[in-house]
Amino acid sequence: MLIETFQAESSLLPQLISSGNSSPQLLGHQLIAELLPRLLPFLLTSFGVGLVVLVVVCFTLRYCLSQLTSFRSKALESALQGNPVEVDALKSQLSSISIRDPIQWPLLLGGVGAINQLVSLYSLELGGSTFELILSLAFLGLLLYLLYHVESTARRLHLLIPSGEVPERGLGLYVVLSIITVGLFLIYWLYAVVKDVNALA
Repeated sequence: MLIETFQAESSLLPQLISSGNSSPQLLGHQLIAELLPRLLPFLLTSFGVGLVVLVVVCFTLRYCLSQLTSFRSKALESALQGNPVEVDALKSQLSSISIRDPIQWPLLLGGVGAINQLVSLYSLELGGSTFELILSLAFLGLLLYLLYHVESTARRLHLLIPSGEVPERGLGLYVVLSIITVGLFLIYWLYAVVKDVNALA
């Protein structure tokens, strides 16, 4: 598909230049108008795949946040049956761990991601914008924050109530690896977060 588009572009460009239009902006608009029908199936496919991945990520993060909230509640209930002095200390430590809302935060991530997908779908027609870049960075920042939050909360809960194996992971290294691999490392990071949350439960 992309090879056909490149071939079409290389054959259309000399025709558009020879037609007498010397304005680069006008040439760009004419080229996009000629190529858009050919690119539309590719753009819609990438849009659909992006939305499916976004839904999977949002539901996975919702699951993790729900599990952490449930684990903290069960730990508080089981702590009430122990020694009163230890119960108060553990209760205050568990209460100090804040867990993001399992509905609102994945919905916020999904909303920013969906808007980002829509803007990127129309970016070819719009000619790329700083708004698209800002949305992409906001989505990436929000995703990294939620992954870090789930990971660090699971680690803190594991330190208070040891259960399962929750290794300490370096956020800086994970962010650098995610950037170097152009986001592919995020798949492993998401898997590791789910694995750690399941180890707690």
